[in-house]
Amino acid sequence: MKNKSIFIPKNKVHEYFKIFIKEIASKTEIKTEGFDIQSIKIDPILKLIFTRDFLSNRFVINYEFQYDDNAFAKNSKKEKKIILTFDQSGEPSFKSIIRNFHSEQKLVQELLAEGFIINDADNLEFKDCVEEFDTIHYFISIKNKIDLSKYQIIPAEIDGKVICLKASEIKTSYQKELDWFDVYASVRIGDIEIPFNKLLKNIKNNNSLYNLENGEIFIIPKEWFAKFELISKFAELDDSIVRINKSNFTIIDNLFHTKTEHESAIVSDEEFEFKMPKLMNVDLREYQLQGAKWLCLHQQNGLGALLADDMGLGKTIQTLTAICHLKESLTQSNPKPLIRTLFDDIEQNNFVKALIIMPTSLIFNWQNEILKFAPSLKVYTHTGSKRSKDYSFFENQDIILTTYQTALIDIKLFQKIEYNYIILDESHYIKNKDSKIFKALHQLKSINKLSLSGTPIENSLSDLFSQMEFLNPNILGTYKFFKQEFQIPIEKKQDEESLTRLQSMVNPYILRRLKTDVLSDLPEMTEQIFYSEMSDAQSKLFEEKKSQARNQILNINSEENQSKILILNILMSLRKIANHPRLFDPSNDQDSGKFNDVINQIEPLIQAKHKILIFSNFTSHLDIYGNYFNEQNWKYARLTGSDSPSRRTKEIDKFNSDDACHLFLISIKAGGVGLNLTAANYVFILDPWWNPFIENQAIARAYRIGQIKAITVIRFISKSSIEEKIQLLQAKKLKLVSHFTEIEDSVLLQNENLKYIFE
Repeated sequence: MKNKSIFIPKNKVHEYFKIFIKEIASKTEIKTEGFDIQSIKIDPILKLIFTRDFLSNRFVINYEFQYDDNAFAKNSKKEKKIILTFDQSGEPSFKSIIRNFHSEQKLVQELLAEGFIINDADNLEFKDCVEEFDTIHYFISIKNKIDLSKYQIIPAEIDGKVICLKASEIKTSYQKELDWFDVYASVRIGDIEIPFNKLLKNIKNNNSLYNLENGEIFIIPKEWFAKFELISKFAELDDSIVRINKSNFTIIDNLFHTKTEHESAIVSDEEFEFKMPKLMNVDLREYQLQGAKWLCLHQQNGLGALLADDMGLGKTIQTLTAICHLKESLTQSNPKPLIRTLFDDIEQNNFVKALIIMPTSLIFNWQNEILKFAPSLKVYTHTGSKRSKDYSFFENQDIILTTYQTALIDIKLFQKIEYNYIILDESHYIKNKDSKIFKALHQLKSINKLSLSGTPIENSLSDLFSQMEFLNPNILGTYKFFKQEFQIPIEKKQDEESLTRLQSMVNPYILRRLKTDVLSDLPEMTEQIFYSEMSDAQSKLFEEKKSQARNQILNINSEENQSKILILNILMSLRKIANHPRLFDPSNDQDSGKFNDVINQIEPLIQAKHKILIFSNFTSHLDIYGNYFNEQNWKYARLTGSDSPSRRTKEIDKFNSDDACHLFLISIKAGGVGLNLTAANYVFILDPWWNPFIENQAIARAYRIGQIKAITVIRFISKSSIEEKIQLLQAKKLKLVSHFTEIEDSVLLQNENLKYIFE
């Protein structure tokens, strides 16, 4: 710095300009002679560099400011950049690129105004970014709102392939066929069109990366996953077709929003004109009329249906209306000469061929109901040792009545024709998809299928699967898929989203009304719990056996089948003691506190001439009461699962018709179906347990159409016993969110619940 000048050898001039002068000029203002420094002022471009943030595992946007070919890092404080060039004669030329900080910030602010933020790592990111590709998807969505000439975009890469940042769109339509829907879609990414079925395969496999023909990778928007998830899982996919079963019409409705447009993929309730068939000799209640219309609508659409009305609301009469509606429809489509009946002139028979399968105890009830309400229908009862072995005989019947047991025995005979209706009464008989009866009936061919049950799901969602699989095969996929997709998330994880999806798929096929909802003229029903103190000897025996069982139970694996059986047997023994020591040991002559309380409740009711249904899970429990009633010369009826149909009818008539018969002892499972006991106005549940569905069935024997007296239901619970613990556990800890299912034994056997029971 002391010298007025310095000498630079000719061979060092270039190096001197490149290293020294360029560096000085970039840091401060200098005066030059012999060469100029030209100041260049141009507008910057924002260079957007998509990159993965490996800490958050999300794609973000790094950025820098570009002035022609010169970049300034986003955090750089440099005000300018010196560009040095030499001409052919070796003369230097300098350009000074002057930064425009205001323009740079304006570019950034434009993106911030569109919904981006600068994150902690000083990168741009979508403000609501949560998932891996959110920032990429959002940028694509706002590209048309910004001036792309102000930006240079550098896409990210995945496995060496560039991520496509072009806008995408999808347009869908469908074609209705006889038993299915063909779904079509135009899928475009930029100027590239991709097959819809291949896109769905990615969605089905939860793979958001789709390889385009041009070598880029398209990130499927998450909105497409939400929109097309169900169709990807339930559609039949091949090289060119996306086909949806007609029973999954709700997927079509939801996909194309046809419900909001008052159109449906099938005939809708608004479009369907229903007239009460002339063949029915009855005036239906309003809710029964609506139920019959609902059944006939499903008949019109060729879809299976589950009528799950509460016990006593007239499922049989609604079903007969649907059968008569079908018969008249068949007659209109194939007219024959008129014949005269008791009620009207109708056209000659076109036989319905409705196969109705039921428990043995209901045969007589169906025969009576048909004779009373639809006497012109031709009916054949296929039961007993003299039943026909000629399948052609079925062809000339409106209704074929048979039992589950007979259907299983004669399944090959039933398989030889196609029916217009297969109807299962008390259809929970097929709740086990692995049972012989389910597999047999599932093979039968029918244009229409209908299930009737006041308790369609007794234990778990697997019951629902079996019911739906029979009515509309494949509506819920394979059982493996159903279990993974719905049952485990709903029952084990209380997943509301899975529950909602399942409901949307099956609700169109289930009609359930409660008595309290539709029968304003039904008398009041009062329910109460009567807590009984165990006798001293009974309590001592209970605690002794409970202590013996506690350590044994809590130290075994309740998930193993053998262990489950052992635990349930132990629980059963404790239940018996809590009800009456004699149930545990017939030679035990100790008193039962509950027994004494029940008798004390019965005596004044008999004197007041009330009629009482007494239900128990144990026939041996009924024996104890029956023996006492005999000693007191109290007249009673008795019904268990081992009674013949004729004895069953005799006992029902005795209770309903004999004014001296005030008591009816009934096994709770045997009394769950096929009984009309409106003569009773008291219902005693001697040993309440785990599944309220069974108890509600029992109560419905008295609380049904035709009942004119107020009903009182009393559940007897032994205090400080396993019964009390189960009731508390049910109320406080084990409420499943599912609208379909009740609590099953597997829940009861969970370790935390066993600890609570035995603490």
